[in-house]
Amino acid sequence: MVGGDVGTLDQLLAKGYTARHITGYEQAKNEWLAQILDGQFTYDHIEQESLEIRVDGGSWVATRPTSMTY
Repeated sequence: MVGGDVGTLDQLLAKGYTARHITGYEQAKNEWLAQILDGQFTYDHIEQESLEIRVDGGSWVATRPTSMTY
């Protein structure tokens, strides 16, 4: 994210990935990546906090709060 490498982010993130912003807005992966590519989101520093992984049937959900500077 800090490097703005949209191609790598697209490969790493699941097809149905959504970003949940501090405002509560849930943003689809393709919309979020397009905004990074357009320069609407530029991240200077990211500090990751706790990691929670929840298994629900045949899928899992990872939640990792972060502090970002942009």
